[in-house]
Amino acid sequence: MFQFICDRISPGCTHTDDDEDREKLLERAAIHFREHHDLEHHHEPIAETLSKTGVVFLRPM
Repeated sequence: MFQFICDRISPGCTHTDDDEDREKLLERAAIHFREHHDLEHHHEPIAETLSKTGVVFLRPM
């Protein structure tokens, strides 16, 4: 299980999401950034932060 925690990238945002599939979770995180923060996850600092700290591993699938 993987979890996206937006606060780690956009401080103060309480949005979280989880999924068994990391790629599906990253797709939804990208939608969240576009719709709620007017950001593209392709922006290098955001993409780097997302891959390092935005999605955490919770437990084996």
